[in-house]
Amino acid sequence: MGGGVLRGSGRESIGEILMSTIDQTLLDALFEMSECDSLDFKGEQYPLANADREGKAELIKDILAMANAWKSGDAYILVGVEEKTGARAVAKGVSHHLDDADIQQLVREKTNLPLRFNYSACQADGKEVGVIRIPQGHDRPVYLLKEYGRLNKNVVYVRRGTATVEAAPDEIARMGAARAQEASIPVIALEFADPDRRNGLGAEIILTSTLLVDPPPPPNPGISQAEWSRFLDVSAVATSSPKAGWMNAAQRAEPTPQEKRQRRQEICLLNGVGFRLKNQSGIVALDVRVDICAPKTYSLVMVHEKDHPARDSEPFLERLPGFSRVSLDDHESAWFVSIDAGKMQPQEEVWIPSHLYVGASMQTEVEMSARIFADNIPRPQEQVLTIRIGTQQRVYREKEWDQKR
Repeated sequence: MGGGVLRGSGRESIGEILMSTIDQTLLDALFEMSECDSLDFKGEQYPLANADREGKAELIKDILAMANAWKSGDAYILVGVEEKTGARAVAKGVSHHLDDADIQQLVREKTNLPLRFNYSACQADGKEVGVIRIPQGHDRPVYLLKEYGRLNKNVVYVRRGTATVEAAPDEIARMGAARAQEASIPVIALEFADPDRRNGLGAEIILTSTLLVDPPPPPNPGISQAEWSRFLDVSAVATSSPKAGWMNAAQRAEPTPQEKRQRRQEICLLNGVGFRLKNQSGIVALDVRVDICAPKTYSLVMVHEKDHPARDSEPFLERLPGFSRVSLDDHESAWFVSIDAGKMQPQEEVWIPSHLYVGASMQTEVEMSARIFADNIPRPQEQVLTIRIGTQQRVYREKEWDQKR
């Protein structure tokens, strides 16, 4: 049995599109099930191309009923498949497939709420079958705004067991209550940002780390090693990722040239990273917190402002706020960033300054998983943030550096 890929309607989120793939295992499992609130078998293909409204109404009704069903997961209509009581369903096949765009066009703007579904062409037991997937999570009740064929307007059709029926008033009221409860949950968006300019940067940013390199060797091959060392003002190259002892040089009254070079390399690697949180809903979000997990890679460096190698310099201190909403925990396999945004009013934006610094000694990409919590959000809202880091080289001459500083 082969699998097929469902084509998105254009209304789905990325997560839903990723979930829309019908693979062999899922299709095989559906064939082993009996009809229920979330599964229907249709032996024949729905008429669409040359059908009148009466003929097209059956397809609309079945999709509406599945969207309104009391189901715990996605619902499926298998077309060209016949149910066998107490046995595996049989693939009869279809002579042609419906075009997903045509079905979307048929349903679009006829309902009070957006209706999401997909049609896919699949193979089962060597025969062509169609699969209509209706994802869980619809706002309900969904109904037609105007009469269409034999379907009445303002009537809520619902799948109950193996039948499609009209929902009773109390059932419709329960659907509305559930919808109202979901509407009372705040929705928080997280992105990278430049807080100073009040500029949101999206869920993906590109940073550049600078690697300090020695000047090219003198053209005179006869220069002595001692003279060359005096020219460089430093005898060691330090371009590796900083890891330990960052504060040692800062705490010394007179750091050595090597310590100065190491500390300046650490400073050049790092880039400040800020964030923006926005309450996109009309509901107050209580005690908003964000947890971000960044897996460690060979070259990636992540530090909090309190551990920044330039922490002892006056210019650095002047641009640091006294209170940090960001904390950073260094674990064996990952960094864990926590952000405290507090109470957020509807449509409020919270700008998080660059308390976090990130860099790398070679080209690096890291995907970080973020989870957003609040006292009145029942389940964490999840996002993915991506940092891409490139590198550039800068010739290091200690005297020139000191003059610039």
